[in-house]
Amino acid sequence: MTEQLAVQPGFRVVPFGEARRMVGNLGVRRERLSDAHVRALVDESRADLIVTGRIPDYGAVRWQYWVGGWAMTATAHLLTVGFASGWNPAVVGSFMALDLSTDLPFWWGGAYAFGWGLRSVRVQVEAVQTELCGGPLWRTQTVMVLIPGKTLAVFPPEEQRRKEVQLGVNLERAIRDVADAAGQSLRLKSCGPEPEPGDTRR
Repeated sequence: MTEQLAVQPGFRVVPFGEARRMVGNLGVRRERLSDAHVRALVDESRADLIVTGRIPDYGAVRWQYWVGGWAMTATAHLLTVGFASGWNPAVVGSFMALDLSTDLPFWWGGAYAFGWGLRSVRVQVEAVQTELCGGPLWRTQTVMVLIPGKTLAVFPPEEQRRKEVQLGVNLERAIRDVADAAGQSLRLKSCGPEPEPGDTRR
């Protein structure tokens, strides 16, 4: 993400290698940074903002995003099959088994069909201001699922089908989306008193 943030106007970013070294010196592995970790990073980097990111979903569509839609679709299909078959238990049971066996792998693990990919990647990013009046300043997340065929077309045909390639594409798209959002809305908070209405002093 450092490369994507570095091209945003108004940002001067600590290089990734240097930031990784600092975090490694803290002994942090996968857990969130504590307040003590943030203070240590501030002391060493002298940064105005500490931006942290997480990838909670990589390769699976979280059930919160698809169960509701699947349930509505499955119910509509079930009613159609039920009325058409006179609610024959064998027909209805076979349909539900087929529906579950095809839809659950599709949504849970993703898929590739007709040149398009479906690989879920979710990125969460938080920014903390480090000045005395600082604290949590900005938070966003983005989810990328669908990969258009034209996006995958830049890869050789044998690479387009690979799950890791599709996940890498969506991760890059998600990080770029977050960086663009930061460039538009992430700004330092002023520590000074708010000007009184009508105060025109300079």
